[in-house]
Amino acid sequence: MKMKPIYEQRKIAMQFLCTQATKDKVVFEPIQRQYAWPGEPAKTSLMDITIDLNEDIRKAMNDLEIGDVKDFTLEVMVMVGYEVQMDS
Repeated sequence: MKMKPIYEQRKIAMQFLCTQATKDKVVFEPIQRQYAWPGEPAKTSLMDITIDLNEDIRKAMNDLEIGDVKDFTLEVMVMVGYEVQMDS
């Protein structure tokens, strides 16, 4: 008998705080490190996001400063359980 993990794609909408901002990159930390899945007891930990800036991204994000808060929607793969596979 084998246990195969089952994954689902889900979205997380959270706010992140800009903690570093240079002309080449920005770093964001989640306002809340733990994300609670709605209607479920499960939680997931969120990590910092570092974005290397090119001219297009810099324009799209406007002029970011340390302390600015941005909304991000992240698409993540979440393990939701296991499927039992019988050996043949």
